Amino acid sequence: MQFIKLQSLKSVTGRKLEYVILYLMIGIVSDSHKVK
Repeated sequence: MQFIKLQSLKSVTGRKLEYVILYLMIGIVSDSHKVK
């Protein structure tokens, strides 16, 4: 039971990390467009 909980927790944090990276990438792209 603990192992399954750990796996689901890992997938949740991984998904959050993906969203953060996407958000940062979008922010950098929009910033570079603003400069131009």
